[in-house]
Amino acid sequence: MTDLATLVPGLKREVAVPGTFDTVFPDSGDGDLTANLGDAFAEAQLDGFFGTMALDPATFLVTPDLSAAGGALVIIYGGIRMTRTYLRELGSRSLYEAGPVKYETERAASVLKQQLQDMTERKNQLILLGKRGSGKTYVWDGYFARTATNWSDYGSFYSYEVSGTYGSLGWG
Repeated sequence: MTDLATLVPGLKREVAVPGTFDTVFPDSGDGDLTANLGDAFAEAQLDGFFGTMALDPATFLVTPDLSAAGGALVIIYGGIRMTRTYLRELGSRSLYEAGPVKYETERAASVLKQQLQDMTERKNQLILLGKRGSGKTYVWDGYFARTATNWSDYGSFYSYEVSGTYGSLGWG
């Protein structure tokens, strides 16, 4: 079982320069970020990952455990969700005047838009990778087969993270 709250530090590093998250997102608490990761997990399920896995929305516990790659995937999805929302809320130009004092800011929304496009493209690449399999070929020798405790999970994702929904969609 994986508690999505353990992925919050990774999500913070995904969406802000390390150490600046509280400045960039001052109103986002760890509970909000954990809920965002729950939504990200569900979105990844819609895209075909984690088909046989379950999320308890009351506790944000995922069963069975996420692999390191599965956790990274949830963080990527969560980062895309946060960037998309931040871009929607971001004004590109602000002007404040009070008597002779004038304050003006202009934010580069185009930079965030490009970042969101890059993140979305990465997500699409991961979905294609899941559809095709890892693209790796393994040759198992007798020694490996005798000593491996969980050889079906060898590689980056646990086998159950890319099964279930994939199988029903003909992904393999």
